Amino acid sequence: MAEIIIRRVTPGDAATVRALRLEALATAPLAFGSTLAEVRARPVEFWTEQIAKNSTGDEVSQFVAVSDGRLLGSVIGSAEGELTFIYGVYIRPEARGLGLLDRLTEAVAAWSVEHGRTELRLDVGTHNQPAVNAYRRLGFTETGHTAPYEHGEGLTEMEMSKVLCANESGALVLGSD
Repeated sequence: MAEIIIRRVTPGDAATVRALRLEALATAPLAFGSTLAEVRARPVEFWTEQIAKNSTGDEVSQFVAVSDGRLLGSVIGSAEGELTFIYGVYIRPEARGLGLLDRLTEAVAAWSVEHGRTELRLDVGTHNQPAVNAYRRLGFTETGHTAPYEHGEGLTEMEMSKVLCANESGALVLGSD
């Protein structure tokens, strides 16, 4: 595989980000807060506006992993008071195990700290043990807050949190290593 670049989305990414989101919902329908039908029904203008908004500023940011012009993964960070909430995390199956979750989360963390927020939070389905384990490996811990899962009858999601800090050299520390 060619070099993988992690970068913030640009307005020109709207069509490919939409395609990745549709793939994510088709591949893992219980992992997201919207359904494939809902997302498929959104007009092109929605994606153009959304990606333009996510490409600049300090309220919402979307990062993608790109190799040879192909999106391999994506994550969104949204400012919520003093913290950044992470959502929309997806890595294509063939790109899993390459450290992209770490790198995408690090990008959101750096953006968050740059804008004065030093905590990351996310919700994850308790049924999605691989994701729970991956977030734990990155240093996220359960907050104790749980809620019924919106798109899965009888399922629960839990909130996880990670306080961001810097090491002696000032570098951002994300993992628990």
